[in-house]
Amino acid sequence: MKNPSFFFWPKLALRELLNNRRFSLFFLFNLALGLAGFIALDSFKESLDTHLGRNSQAILGADIALTSYVPFEEKTLNILESELPDNTLSTRKISLFTMVATKDQSRLVQVTGIEQDYPFYGKMILKNVGSVDPAKLKQSLDLSGEAWVYPELLYMLELNAGEYIKIGEQSFRIADSVIVDPSSSFSSFGLAPRIYLGYSHMEETALLTKKSRVSHQRLYRVPEGTDLSGLVDKLQKQINKLDGSDSKIRILTHKRAGDNLGRLMGYLNDYMGLVAMIAVFLAGIGAAYLFRNYLVNRFREMSIMMSLGATRQQTYRMVLWQLGLLGTGAALLAIIFSLGILPLLPVLLKQFLPSGFETHVNLSSMLFALVLGGVGSLVFCLPVLSRIRLVQPLQLFHGNIGSHEVKVNIWRQGLSYLPLLVLSWGLSVWQSHSLVVGSVFVGMLLCAILLLGSVAWGILILAGKLSQVSGGRTTAGRT
Repeated sequence: MKNPSFFFWPKLALRELLNNRRFSLFFLFNLALGLAGFIALDSFKESLDTHLGRNSQAILGADIALTSYVPFEEKTLNILESELPDNTLSTRKISLFTMVATKDQSRLVQVTGIEQDYPFYGKMILKNVGSVDPAKLKQSLDLSGEAWVYPELLYMLELNAGEYIKIGEQSFRIADSVIVDPSSSFSSFGLAPRIYLGYSHMEETALLTKKSRVSHQRLYRVPEGTDLSGLVDKLQKQINKLDGSDSKIRILTHKRAGDNLGRLMGYLNDYMGLVAMIAVFLAGIGAAYLFRNYLVNRFREMSIMMSLGATRQQTYRMVLWQLGLLGTGAALLAIIFSLGILPLLPVLLKQFLPSGFETHVNLSSMLFALVLGGVGSLVFCLPVLSRIRLVQPLQLFHGNIGSHEVKVNIWRQGLSYLPLLVLSWGLSVWQSHSLVVGSVFVGMLLCAILLLGSVAWGILILAGKLSQVSGGRTTAGRT
């Protein structure tokens, strides 16, 4: 076929796809589901990073904090606080892990003692009282000696508000349950639920001993515009001059607190990214299977086209246009799906996500999905596509076209899988943010494929032998 117009092959490819609507729809939805999961997960991770960046002050509850595992010496605090700017506000916080018990059950909890100005940023919200202000905190925790607990602890210990819970050597009345705690944005992923007490009542528990690992914190709210990096450098220089346990005082800024939590959540996101890769991989396998069935059924039409003058390269071109159109269409469909999935995630994961968490679609994820849809569909179907060159037009007119055997170059066929392997490895390393983890993941995936493939191949061989034996017995019985 000599010098057809540029739009000839795209039009012909589109017409073929429209004439095979069932295959086209199955291919589109199959690949779109895998890509939609990828887009939704990647956008969710970006939304998480954005939330942590915007709420880092609420996570720490202050601009900067000093942390020590031994009580602060008054002299040491005076030296360090002399470096703080004027009009700096401060409050104290103390926390430790311990076991609390009822008559039948016991649970690990984090007991936290706070003062009335805590937190400087964000708002704690209680189930009955609502938003907490300094006056409510002082009245309930300091003056009344009550406790605020996480609702999951009430459920685990089968307690209700108004009942008493024993912490160490002292029992405290449960005044309310904490439903929003900005300093523990992802509390469900924490080690233990929290109990809040008044700072002055922590001594009554008899848990503040040398045998306990107690975290002492001084939280500071500095004037707006303060250079935190410069302030940290000044404080660190003073700490370096101290001796003994005072030299182990740690400085924590709100940005670092958000980064630490973001790093922990990042490990979970990397794992979820690999899970998304499995979804994309399974979708690609399904797409390759559908395309193989479609291509075999189109051999006769392709042979007619080549007999009419189309070259093998032009035939490849038409098939490549079909894969490109299908992959791009699947990516666009996946973007539409992800736009519907993302708003549902905060609702479905409400108990695990912080209050005010919002999701947004990441533009880079959508653009990457478009590229992955077009290139990925070609890469997944390349092993099937490479078989076109082994088929001669005259053979395609035979009645046994579907069962005609051709000699396959094993090495060449194996090389057709190389782009798929490289693409899978690159995506796995990118999603896991680790060369080692991504490589191990792909290696284990290949081992699983080879193992399951060997088992399936063995079952087919065994089934073939059993059918031959059964067929031989049937023939012998008839004779």
